[in-house]
Amino acid sequence: SHPEARVIDVGCGSGILALAALLLGYRDVVGFDNDPEAVRVVICAPCFTEYRERAKPADTPVVSLPLPPDFIVSAGLFEGQLSAGDIVLLGHPNNPTGRLIPKAERLRLQQLTLECGAILVLDEAFIEFCEADDDSIQLFRDAPNVCVIRAATKFFGLPGLR
Repeated sequence: SHPEARVIDVGCGSGILALAALLLGYRDVVGFDNDPEAVRVVICAPCFTEYRERAKPADTPVVSLPLPPDFIVSAGLFEGQLSAGDIVLLGHPNNPTGRLIPKAERLRLQQLTLECGAILVLDEAFIEFCEADDDSIQLFRDAPNVCVIRAATKFFGLPGLR
């Protein structure tokens, strides 16, 4: 566990690919010894299409859980659905719904994924557009099973930087 670890990449699309390569066990890409058979990507639909796409190169199963009519992610959606090795990949805020995951639910999700031996990945590429003070990096600073992805290109208008 490296709570202070940071990776700078050229865009969250490629950042998601690099993270997927690491977590899904692309040995030839990153030399990470993981059992791809034991890994699934768990998402909530609707969501950013890249989440599903990044699992395809390793033939990683994707479990898609439907969001309720209010589009709010809750830990209850995942109860009884997770297995050891799962990667729970969620947008915070969600793309395309724009809904934030309430702090209490993110804390419950972190605990649930930890208990199940899963990893929680929060894609916060659009968090700077939200008014709420919602810093998952600080919230999960010491959590060994949480990865937060951020992007400078959206908020600061730097898409050409990629």
